[in-house]
Amino acid sequence: MSAKQGNYAYAEKIVLFSKEEAIANFKRAQKLIFETISMLKVNESCIEIMQKNMNAVSLLRHCQRMIMQGGLENCFIKSAAIKDSVKNKELREEMMEVIKMFYK
Repeated sequence: MSAKQGNYAYAEKIVLFSKEEAIANFKRAQKLIFETISMLKVNESCIEIMQKNMNAVSLLRHCQRMIMQGGLENCFIKSAAIKDSVKNKELREEMMEVIKMFYK
């Protein structure tokens, strides 16, 4: 196995781990959103509805950070393994796009 393959395999492990955790958090947020909808339908207290909603928003923000971190780690590892300057530039541009999306 070459160094490139070894680094790429490591990058895949990082991304897969982050995806599993993100999926679990998305499912938790989905459950909170469904609960919030149910609370609205039965006219629960506004404070309780807002708290439930903020919990869902917080989970979604956490998912966004995890996805960004996994993507950047993956790009950095791939970039370090690639000697082709054109591919390397493409990966750097991809990293910048991810960063720009995060701060919108």
